[in-house]
Amino acid sequence: VPQEHSCTGFARLDDAAYEYLVTVKPYAIPAAIMALAPGNAQEAFGVYFMAQKRGYIKGPAVAA
Repeated sequence: VPQEHSCTGFARLDDAAYEYLVTVKPYAIPAAIMALAPGNAQEAFGVYFMAQKRGYIKGPAVAA
C-alpha cells in the first residue's frame, strides 16, 4: 500500500521516499536540480546537496 509522505525539503526525505523519487518519479524533481546532472537524478541531488552545504545556494531554492 503506498504511503503518503510530506516534508519541508528534499534533505528531510526519509530514505525510502528519496529512493522512490529518484528511481520511480524522477520527473517530479525540479528542473533546476535535474539540470545539474541531466539524466541522472542521484547525481543531480548529490551536486545540489553539496552546493547547498557549501553555501552556494541561497534564497528560496535552499528550502527545496
